Amino acid sequence: WQKTEADKAREKLLLEELVIIVNKRDELVRELHTQEQAIEEDELVIQDTQGVMLRPERGCIIQ
Repeated sequence: WQKTEADKAREKLLLEELVIIVNKRDELVRELHTQEQAIEEDELVIQDTQGVMLRPERGCIIQ
C-alpha cells in the first residue's frame, strides 16, 4: 500500500498537531510542579512560623 500525497500531507499535519499537544502538556506539567513546590514551601513557612509563635519568650526584659 502506497501513501498518496493527500495521505502524506494528512500524516504530516497530524504529527505537527501531536507535537503541539505534547509540548502544551509538558508546559502544563511544569507549571503544576512549580505550583506544588510553592505550596510545599508555604506550608513549611507556616509550620516554622507557628513553632516560633508557640515558643515562650525567654530573657525578654522590657525596660
